[in-house]
Amino acid sequence: MSHSAMRFHRTSAGVGRSSPALGAEKLGVMGGFVAGLVLAVGTVHDAVLAQGLPDLAADGAAVVTVALVTWVGLRVGAAVGRLTQRG
Repeated sequence: MSHSAMRFHRTSAGVGRSSPALGAEKLGVMGGFVAGLVLAVGTVHDAVLAQGLPDLAADGAAVVTVALVTWVGLRVGAAVGRLTQRG
């Protein structure tokens, strides 16, 4: 049996530090998730159920809503991060 030797170099450069752009993206994702959750549970889920569709369809619509609003939050956070890096 042959084993290959691998060397790992430990570095602490950049560990625990984040740029303002990354912070803006994180805030965008968190804000988008919370907003999507509120929108999905409060509005979308009830609207789908009011149409007489099954619970599974309402749950799926809620999940898609959370995913889309989180994605929009990421995009907004990334744009804000790019603007803060330029300025």
